Amino acid sequence: MIQQCNIHIRKQVLDYLNNRFGIEGNNFGGLELYDCGNGRISLGPEVSISRPPMVSCGILIVRIDAGIKPTSNLFHYLGHLVTKNIISLDLAKSKDFLQGLDIALEDSETNSNTDGYVLVRYGDFNLGCAFLNGNTLRNQLPKSKQL
Repeated sequence: MIQQCNIHIRKQVLDYLNNRFGIEGNNFGGLELYDCGNGRISLGPEVSISRPPMVSCGILIVRIDAGIKPTSNLFHYLGHLVTKNIISLDLAKSKDFLQGLDIALEDSETNSNTDGYVLVRYGDFNLGCAFLNGNTLRNQLPKSKQL
């Protein structure tokens, strides 16, 4: 059953988004975080209905297991709010990324980004989520969104 996140999970997710990506919690006015079970956290409108029980609410933005894993949905819808840990690719590497391939980066392309999850962009377009490990960008784009 879907329910609003408890205060501890809410704080954990909002702190992560702020610390890792620079997304401040005050950007979520009128929105709520929902615990969808199995560690899935969605962002949706504030609702106050008790019946019928919610089956789906908003978009899946993170998964929580041993740590927090952002989804590509987060970056597709809220990527304009991200201010750090962004990797910008050229056209050729963007095409490879959209095909689901991992990308080898030059030192100059990693900039000051730290290892971990990053937003991948081409120009002004938010392509999705990847995991930066040294100079390797591990693709996290779901198969359903690959071209």
